[in-house]
Amino acid sequence: MKFILAFSFFTFLFFGSSIEEKRFSSTKFRKIIRSIKATAATNLDPSSLDMSVASGRTDFVRFLYFLVNGPSSEYTISGPEDGYVGLINELTGVDALGGGLQSGGIETCSDIPLSGSVTMSDSDGTYIMSFSAGDKTIPSHFGSDASETYDKKVSVSLDGTDFMAAQFKCSAASSTVTGYIRMDISDENLAFETYYQQNESTDAVYVDFFSSKSTGDSEKMGVRFETSDGDTFKLWLVRSVTSNGNVALIAVTGNKTLGLSKLNMLLDDTTNGPSNSTDITSISTGTSGTQSTFVECLDMSTNSTSSSCTSNGISITSPGTWNLGSGANDFNLQDVAALSLTSI
Repeated sequence: MKFILAFSFFTFLFFGSSIEEKRFSSTKFRKIIRSIKATAATNLDPSSLDMSVASGRTDFVRFLYFLVNGPSSEYTISGPEDGYVGLINELTGVDALGGGLQSGGIETCSDIPLSGSVTMSDSDGTYIMSFSAGDKTIPSHFGSDASETYDKKVSVSLDGTDFMAAQFKCSAASSTVTGYIRMDISDENLAFETYYQQNESTDAVYVDFFSSKSTGDSEKMGVRFETSDGDTFKLWLVRSVTSNGNVALIAVTGNKTLGLSKLNMLLDDTTNGPSNSTDITSISTGTSGTQSTFVECLDMSTNSTSSSCTSNGISITSPGTWNLGSGANDFNLQDVAALSLTSI
């Protein structure tokens, strides 16, 4: 597996095109919205994988890793084709928010004003970008600027309806990108929120992502990913589908150099799942009724189980709380099922 890390906040602020070339585009936003819709439709138990065997579960670990970072060349995934990292790039890049900022003559994070607005129009209507000071707090587990408030905020509306807000930390370190995105797709009853950070010098990456879809197979899902060095990584995922009770609680700790991953996973197909307050670190392997759990070490090079995780210090740890939505929540099915996002 290879990291695909290309957060593009500073990239999109490179000024190299005319105002008319770099602006909001309804066509480009529709493409982005399709990617976001795919996020909600992501199947966490792909039909091609046999979860009852170790090889199926190693592929599932790859799927989860690629869901955040985007797949390597030999894999494809359902969901955002370049993962959450790619989705963040697209939303903040020259085809969307970055182009809009450039069209207003804004070249760097420090250039984003603390007040005022910029107006642009196309066939879809009138876009307004409004500027203010940041008001969200950087998660306490991030590698840089932890627990500090974001410096700048950009809110975007279409014909008077807010649908996107982004916040940025104007870090003194040019290699570090720290941001926040909150977005609503009202005609799909879909919303998401993400906090993210990348340090290109150390390969550190932190992503907290929460999505909520309230139509069809109504779903809530939270993902946390972190690596301080680009080699050892931790990933936690919790998913609740209220319409059919399909839920998942998953934690992975992996080391790419060693090719080892420790997996804790709880899958439950009962409608009682969302009330489950189980801590992911406390589950044990077994099957009971509609619930299946796995606690194991996986060798990613041989697609089999291994006994080498403990001796190499690879273990599951608690992710702590989520600072998503209206406040801090525990990482369990019960809290994620009850979580709601604040308005933009």
